[in-house]
Amino acid sequence: MACLQLTGFMISCFGWIGIIVATATNEWVLTCKYGVSTCKKMDELGARGLWADCVISTALYHCKSLNQILTLPAYIQTARALMISASILGLPAILLVMMSLPCINLGSEPQSIKHKRSVLGGVLVLLVAFGGIISTVWFPIGVHRDSGLVTFGYSLYAGWIGAALCLFGGSVISCCSGDSPQYDEDRFYYAKQDEDTTASANQAKSAQMSGFLLSCFGWIGIIIATATSEWVVTCRFDITTCKKMDELGTRGLWEDCVLSTDLYHCRSLTDILLLPAYIQTSRALMISASILGLPAILLVMMSLPCINLGSEPESIKYKRSVVGGVLILLIGLVTFGYSLYAGWIGAALCLFGGSMISCCSGDSPEYSENRYYYSKHRAAPSASPNHAKNAHV
Repeated sequence: MACLQLTGFMISCFGWIGIIVATATNEWVLTCKYGVSTCKKMDELGARGLWADCVISTALYHCKSLNQILTLPAYIQTARALMISASILGLPAILLVMMSLPCINLGSEPQSIKHKRSVLGGVLVLLVAFGGIISTVWFPIGVHRDSGLVTFGYSLYAGWIGAALCLFGGSVISCCSGDSPQYDEDRFYYAKQDEDTTASANQAKSAQMSGFLLSCFGWIGIIIATATSEWVVTCRFDITTCKKMDELGTRGLWEDCVLSTDLYHCRSLTDILLLPAYIQTSRALMISASILGLPAILLVMMSLPCINLGSEPESIKYKRSVVGGVLILLIGLVTFGYSLYAGWIGAALCLFGGSMISCCSGDSPEYSENRYYYSKHRAAPSASPNHAKNAHV
């Protein structure tokens, strides 16, 4: 049962990522009357998505933003709402399922609470799947009615795969979470601690939790800075004048664009060998920081005081916390100075959060023999009064 639950969790994570990719990208369908190569040469290959209508040529693409919400067709507005809701709803769903895995214990909570959390997380994953299915099926049907012949784009495939994985993973989680135990009041926990130790431990726990939250927000800011393209805006006059003269430019890691009132014309920076060194270096550092953030956040989360992985000693949790904090510090260092606004804020939060985690994780305990655990589930088979000697120390 535990293996099935873990499998459902992993499948749901990949499905949620597919839903996010489909929401953020724009090539849901390609409209073309001829072959794709012919339409590219004739500048008649169109790409439609939730956010823009584009015409793709050999080296450029010209897009019109769909920002007039009241005039958009119903299928676009509905698909936007469902995909955004599914992307946001996936975060609490994944967290609920992860906190209900058999290897994770939140304090001394009863098993019935973990069972309810698992079922609720599975239902939320199923809702994410249904939102993705409705959007990715309705959108191409609506475009086909408006434009005629269409070809499916990679964004639509990502949405289909993500919705299918979420549907399968949510079903596995909901159906394989086990039976809810009727009671577990016969569970006791005892630890010998004095008042000074408890006060200092509570302060360290609060600082560690604050550092974890700051690091999460900082990592999100770094990802946003990496994915978006408006790092700097180039203009010889004020922004309003440049927009009217079609001279307002934006530069980023991936493309150079010229913005006008309703359109933007972009040139992708695909010639890697011809790019300046600062662009190549920024790309490498930002991508490395975005990827490195995932294991760093997971390490820190698994070392929080409220989470116990089985019966591991506190020294392992301490080492995991320090490693996670050092990784977050590296993320802040490699991105500081290379990105703007979102990247700066993200780097600062990662530096501050990583410092708090590394410095406030407490001292490494040499031993923890003053910790006792007793459960009547193990004591029930024996009627001997001396059975308490078999308690775990």
